[in-house]
Amino acid sequence: MVRDKEATRAKILKAVEKVVSQHGFAKLGINSVAEEAGVDKVLIYRYFGGLERLLKVYAEENPTSCGLPPLAWPPRDRMMLPSVITSLLLRDQLEELRRRPVVQEEIRWQLIDSNIMTTLMTTVREKMAKEYIARLPFDAEKHPDCDPGAVFALLHAGISYLVASAAKLDCYQGIDLKSARGWKRVEHAIVAIVEGYFKSHESPTSGDKPARR
Repeated sequence: MVRDKEATRAKILKAVEKVVSQHGFAKLGINSVAEEAGVDKVLIYRYFGGLERLLKVYAEENPTSCGLPPLAWPPRDRMMLPSVITSLLLRDQLEELRRRPVVQEEIRWQLIDSNIMTTLMTTVREKMAKEYIARLPFDAEKHPDCDPGAVFALLHAGISYLVASAAKLDCYQGIDLKSARGWKRVEHAIVAIVEGYFKSHESPTSGDKPARR
């Protein structure tokens, strides 16, 4: 009996992911989840109390599916320059976001409304940004005009928007969102922008050459 209850509970939680991935938050409701899970909606109320609690439990138990992908710390090479670390992390974020349909839907839904899952993603995003700045080997006192956090935020927002748009658009500003070549263009642009920004704030005596992935 307990085993049956656990199996039904798991089936309901899995149905949340399927509904969001295939139809978006606009179609997410007790009825749609019950239909996808193949259970009576009474069981959802019995196990979770309602839709908000169901989403909260799903988010808590599936952090990798519904939250922004974590930053890959420590970097592969601790001697990397800040520009290389920044572009590496952004490219990793791009790759991971493209793999996660639930997160893509959360990004789209944030522009319209909010729920427990999009709120969680916002919290994770802000924590991630603070972690990035805290660990970046960058001397702010030597370069007071350099703002790596703003660059990271701007490019991460652009990445998020492009990935979220790919489900609805074939092309954005001439970039083919349906092809590997299109996304490779985005990756190259990330590296060029980040390296160019940091280089413009380097000390005149700096002779370091940026390592590449």
